[in-house]
Amino acid sequence: MSAQLSGPALTLVFLEDAMVLTKRTFADWRAVQEHFPRYKASLEPDVPAHLVEYLSFDYPDMPEATGHDWSEVVAAFVASGAEEMPLARDGAWVCRC
Repeated sequence: MSAQLSGPALTLVFLEDAMVLTKRTFADWRAVQEHFPRYKASLEPDVPAHLVEYLSFDYPDMPEATGHDWSEVVAAFVASGAEEMPLARDGAWVCRC
């Protein structure tokens, strides 16, 4: 992993039709649910490096689908000014690296 993987705690949110990475802080999962109307589940806020490990293990097809590995995707998001980044929508990977 050559990308910088330090930064703020991130939350991975699973929606009915998407998967979103967010820098927003929430009091609890209910607050996440209120912010995302199609909420299904979310992971506790965690450091970028741990999320890269999780995503790499559970979603190893990401590099083939986008041409980027998870460390690049997460590092680009951390470096960006965006508060949220969709990772997948309607079964297709989204990557804004």
